[in-house]
Amino acid sequence: REMLVGRNKICDYSEEMQDAKVIHLPGWDTNIPGKEETGHRLMVPFYALVLFEKWQADIRMKRLIRDHLRYADEIQCAAARIVNALRTTELENGR
Repeated sequence: REMLVGRNKICDYSEEMQDAKVIHLPGWDTNIPGKEETGHRLMVPFYALVLFEKWQADIRMKRLIRDHLRYADEIQCAAARIVNALRTTELENGR
């Protein structure tokens, strides 16, 4: 029940969605015309949203991802520099 999060039924994924190489989970919803940011934030790791049919496989896969899937330090540092540069640019432009 808690997985439905206010929906009436669980989301079934199409074959197109299953074959996608990238899944985008937006952190802030600003694409609603006439509305401010809704402030939704993903407060769990992305793999918490993945469900496996067998609970044993679910636990094993989530542990595997948690313990072994990491971005290289170089990527994390480069991303931090980019975010910092974007924030600085936005502050300088008064946004």
